[in-house]
Formats: sequence, C-alpha cells, structure tokens
Amino acid sequence: MARSQDLFVACRPTVISCHNTARISAAARSSPPITVSPSISVYHTQQNKRLVYTHARTRTGFSLAVLCKNRKWLRDPHFCRRRFFRARPIAWLFTLPCLVSSRGEGAVIDEVSNLTFVPKCYPASTEDVMRLKEFVDRHHHLCVLTGAGISTESGIPDYRSAKVGLYARSNRKPVLYKEFCDSEAIRRRYWARNYIGWPRFSSLKPNITHEILKHLEYVGKVGCIVTQNVDNLHLKAGSKKVIELHGTAFRVMCLNCDHKINRHKLQRVFQKLNPSMIATTQMIRPDGDVELSQAQVEGFNVPACDNCGGILKPDIVFFGDNVPHEKVQNVKANVENLSALLVLGTTLSTFSAYRIVLQAIDAKKPIAIVNIGETRADKCINLKVEGRCGDILPKIWQLNISKDCIR
Repeated sequence: MARSQDLFVACRPTVISCHNTARISAAARSSPPITVSPSISVYHTQQNKRLVYTHARTRTGFSLAVLCKNRKWLRDPHFCRRRFFRARPIAWLFTLPCLVSSRGEGAVIDEVSNLTFVPKCYPASTEDVMRLKEFVDRHHHLCVLTGAGISTESGIPDYRSAKVGLYARSNRKPVLYKEFCDSEAIRRRYWARNYIGWPRFSSLKPNITHEILKHLEYVGKVGCIVTQNVDNLHLKAGSKKVIELHGTAFRVMCLNCDHKINRHKLQRVFQKLNPSMIATTQMIRPDGDVELSQAQVEGFNVPACDNCGGILKPDIVFFGDNVPHEKVQNVKANVENLSALLVLGTTLSTFSAYRIVLQAIDAKKPIAIVNIGETRADKCINLKVEGRCGDILPKIWQLNISKDCIR
C-alpha cells in the first residue's frame, strides 16, 4: 500500500459500487485505510485497483476523481476548495458520489431516475450543452431557481406537464388556501390523502440533479438555491444554502399560534387516531396528497394543535396564499448579491417564481434556463436549453472532466 504522499489522483473518474464504509470493506480492501485528513480515509481496492475515499461524517464512498494530476492536491476537500479551486476554476466539481462509473475510455453518470412523470423530450444539442457549460464556468456565484421539473425524476409528478402531470392525469385540482381554512370537510379530505401518501412521498430520494447542485454549492460555484418544491430533496441531498420559497411538506404549522410540528411526528399521531386506516401506495400528488374515495375519507380523525387547539396546516404556500414577505426579501438580496441566475425545471407559471427572474433582469444579471417546454421568461433571457435537467447537468460535469482535466 502506498504511503499518503505517494498517492496519485486518478485522471479518469472511477468508483466502486459501494455507498458506505462497511460495503467498501466487503468489497475486498486488503489493508488499513490511509488517513489523509481527520475526515477522509483512502482505500485501494483489490478487485479493480481503484482509489476510494470515505467521509467520516456521512460515511459515503466517493471516487477520487480530483480534477488534476498533481499529487499535492490530494488533501481534505476544504483544502481543495481554498487553494485549488481559486487557482483553476474548472475544479468546481472535483468529486461526485457513487452515481459515477467508469465505462471504457470515458466516464459517465449512471441514470438513477424515475422517468414515469417526465415529459418526453429530445436530448439537448451539443451546442446548447456547451453554451450552458460556458455559462456555468463563467459565473462563479450562481443563484439557482428550481421547480417541479427537477423532482419528477425522483418520482414526484408536477402539475402542468402534458400527459404526465397531475392536471393531465386527474380531474382534481389543488386545495386553495381559503378553502382549507374555511371548510372542516376539505381539511379532513386533504389530511386523509396526505396521511396515506406520506410514507411514499417522504421516502423519495434525491436524483442526480440534486446531487450535482449539492457539489456545486460545496465548492462555491452555487451561492444559493431557491426552490419552489416542498419535497425536501435539496436538503436530503446535502445542500445547505436552500431557500424553500413555498415552504416544506416536512413541517406542519398551527394557523392560530404558529406552533410548528415535525410531519413525521404528526404521522404517528394520525396512526393512533386512525388505527383502521391502512396506508397504501397510490398515485401521489406534488404536495404528498393521493387519490382517495369519499368513503375512505369519511370518519378520518384530524388532530388539533397540541399547543392551543388550533387548525393544523402543512407549512407550505397553498394556491391563493402569499409567500412570506421576509422570504421574498431574502431571495431578492441573494439575487442581487450573486453573479447570475440559473433556472432549472420550471415553467415560471407562478408569479412568486417569475418575480425572481424579473428581479434578475432589473439587476442586469445573466440568466439561463433549462426546462422541458416553454417558460414564461423565454423571450427575455440570455440562454434557454430545452431538455431534461438530469440529462444535461451530468453532461456539463463530464465535459469539465474530459476537456479540462484529462490531458
């Protein structure tokens, strides 16, 4: 086993098909790990001669696809971010998790996507991918605005996509804020569906788009992620600088005293109050709701706030409600302070999202959009790439590896 100072950086990305330290151990590492920092350990696998490091906190296996050949850069990721990233901006993605595999001469990102709710589309042209790559390379502190189009690949349908969206697959419309507040029957129906759909909705995993954005944030390329989604997938992926524009389905609030409750905790309360209601897997809505008959809804017991007895509501912005003013101001400040706006997977149909693009235009910030189909801002932006985010972002990452790093 080589000493730590003799370790080299793989010029081509490789990875072992393991996701934690225990499985890496089972994959035939023959000697103790080399510790290159307090948080990083490096293994050399017998089976395919690949270098793999594990992070002590997350216990996640990564490929040592660091974007250079110089041995001195094999250090803690914080070191790479402070020194190497400043010296060579092409290193904005120096590692990628185990979605990466080596195949033949090149490196590709394996598809870990559920395309059931993704509209059919043609792959983006090479020219468009290159233009988007140049946009990302040129701007070092991006504000990223994401919509339902990035979560469809995790198995969450959006509302508006032709043939696969909820409006196309169901006659039922989203519950309006006023309806929820005014009608006990509507609240019971909403919570009954939400209760049944919660186990599946809450267990869905981030996809490759979420993972890449996490790494772009980690190395300083992304300064802020503003998401319209309430699915918590950015946070599950590990992103830290996330503004949940429309709130989160993983938290519940009281309309009377503003007391907050964890949604998982409320699920256990629902189970105690409704022991005969069996959670089944059915078609989920973007907010975690499902389709149930009126007979299934009748008799469903909904708890009141345990603090004041008030009405409980998911901590999300319903249709007909407004985004809190302080959140709007926070987004505006981030748009003004960052260098460019990258919009992913949204038609910008809601004004709360479209307003962010208008703010970027007023601040003279460059704007790029990646989406399947038309958006509200197509005629007033710098760059539009038509296609699936889970297809385009990995291609940009691969171009940075192959063109700038493998010499």
